[in-house]
Amino acid sequence: MSTALPSIVITGASGFIGRYFMDFIKDQYTVIAIARRSAKEANIADHPNIHWIQWDISNASQIKEITTYIQRKGGADFLLHLAAFYDFSYSDDIAYQRTNIEGTKNIIEVARILKIKRFLFSSSLAACNFPRSGETIGEKTPVEANYAYAQTKKAGEAMLLELSKDIPATVIRFAAVFSDWCEYPPLYKFLGTWLSNGYDSRILGGKGNSAVPYIHIHDLARLVLTILQNSHVLPSFDVYAASPDGSTSHRELFGIATKDFFGTQVKPLFIPRILAYPGIAIRILLGKLKITAPPFERFWMLKYLDLKLDTDASYTRKALKWEPLTRLHINRRLLFILAKMKSNPMEWQMRNEAALKHISVRTNLLIYELLISEKERLLSTIAASILSDRNTDVMTHYQQLEISELSLLLHTLYNVLASTILNADRSLM
Repeated sequence: MSTALPSIVITGASGFIGRYFMDFIKDQYTVIAIARRSAKEANIADHPNIHWIQWDISNASQIKEITTYIQRKGGADFLLHLAAFYDFSYSDDIAYQRTNIEGTKNIIEVARILKIKRFLFSSSLAACNFPRSGETIGEKTPVEANYAYAQTKKAGEAMLLELSKDIPATVIRFAAVFSDWCEYPPLYKFLGTWLSNGYDSRILGGKGNSAVPYIHIHDLARLVLTILQNSHVLPSFDVYAASPDGSTSHRELFGIATKDFFGTQVKPLFIPRILAYPGIAIRILLGKLKITAPPFERFWMLKYLDLKLDTDASYTRKALKWEPLTRLHINRRLLFILAKMKSNPMEWQMRNEAALKHISVRTNLLIYELLISEKERLLSTIAASILSDRNTDVMTHYQQLEISELSLLLHTLYNVLASTILNADRSLM
């Protein structure tokens, strides 16, 4: 009987969700982790079941190298595609096309080469339009929101539907994912404002009814694991909602947070939309003048004032026999989040600021990729320079080496230099 563990490729492994899920399953699965950061940069501890690949998935030229490495490790049974670019500025950043579209195409090609058993794709409930009052969104709701991130998720879901003709594919639409440390940027920013002594600490836009569904990272991990474990009986294509039913409003969160933090109920000050526009403009100006910190709020957010992204995830619960745990609902877990904030403020800030950063291009990866693509040309030029008569006095030892020895030495040094840049670790040299 084989004792080999099932294996899974996880893209975006250095991100908040990827890190948690990798830790959640590392004793049950062999994990091939793919990320633009090195394991050292991401503070990933060594584990015998985790194999790390540093790769920008938008770079198609490395697909053969990546798949060959994975095949040598025994191949892969599943692929969980988490890697994606998102920026709260809602600008049409080129990274949306590079990472979310081209990157997804490349990962699908990896899946085809590896002949995996199921491809899991992370989408978002926020990519759906907000429903009309009294209505809900769900697994069958079309992805039609009109902003860059949503459009890339729509394209991704379409790619997965096409892929499912050859490889079983599952789309998982995430609610707002949080942990006991928060790690969901909007909530982190809201709490920082509401629990401060600032002039805006009591302000809520509209009537405070803006609402989205939240899911705890542990519930999300349980859902993904359930899909993996039941993959053999699931349809060749389906869409699931990683979410509780309904949604949670800013007013609810404000009430829970301020009462716990200040020990008494705080009455919010509601600002109508017509006043919110100049308010944000003034805050942006003050931020640019460095009088105050730049605001998190953006003009596009006003479009969603008092709208509720109410969700009905009953199909997912029935199909997977899974449901979020009551004790992990945001209304209950917010007290644990606040406890972490008060007991360990430095780690709280470090974790949440890390979740805010969205780097579209990692310079060290670009340099590494160029070094690899130009490797033979550069090594040939370097070798010719070393063996040149003009360098006889300073390169005597190298010129006395056999050509094969010199070539091996140069290749070794070159590879170590490239790895040093890739991993941002000078100790390798």
